[in-house]
Amino acid sequence: IKIDQAAISGAGSMKTFTARLDASDYRRTIHLVANGRTTGGADRVNFSGATTGALESAVIPNLKTPTLNNTLVSSQIEPLIMWGRIALANVNSSTVVNNVKLLRSVAAVKVQKSAGVTNFNITKFTVYQTAKEGKVAPSAYTSAASVPVNATPAGTGYINYNSWTTNGSWATPDQTIYVYERNNNSETDCIWVMVEGSFNHNGTWKTGYYKLILGDSQMLDVVRNHRYTLTINR
Repeated sequence: IKIDQAAISGAGSMKTFTARLDASDYRRTIHLVANGRTTGGADRVNFSGATTGALESAVIPNLKTPTLNNTLVSSQIEPLIMWGRIALANVNSSTVVNNVKLLRSVAAVKVQKSAGVTNFNITKFTVYQTAKEGKVAPSAYTSAASVPVNATPAGTGYINYNSWTTNGSWATPDQTIYVYERNNNSETDCIWVMVEGSFNHNGTWKTGYYKLILGDSQMLDVVRNHRYTLTINR
């Protein structure tokens, strides 16, 4: 069932809509995918596998987000695709479902500096070797949405958000970059963040570039619905 944007009401994070379902005395499971279509009605997620009689196990793990390219990544990844699951004992004319939790298909990356750092300013940042696409649902898709601990990568290769052209995607310190899940295996096989900043060298401010990875004593995988904040302390 596809719900047009015009049929959705509500402000902020709380949205409401009505869907017509066949009445049933049997248990029914509903998977809700938010922002799976454009405002023009085109699918952003390929739902072709969701056919009559298809098993949950055959459909849900194979739903993926659009594949990213280097140009204007933010416009491709937003609005964020989100997923939730509803289990109903039955369906009748009085069935109402409230407070459905949705999981974002992405993680957020942000770069900031400590208040005490006065000889360095962050200009902008971007990410390298992030996943080209993500899975719509986490591995625990047979229960209601809950924030996962482990990543469920789509496993389709990696992309740099910036190719050193004006079409690349950079963010300023007050902004967030969204990325799809991936496992970070080593310092040479991981997502990493490129920071452009200016530093005070003997009274002269100079521009430099810095490579940061997610983790300190150990690598951190990129897991959906998590925020990764990298703080420059000195």
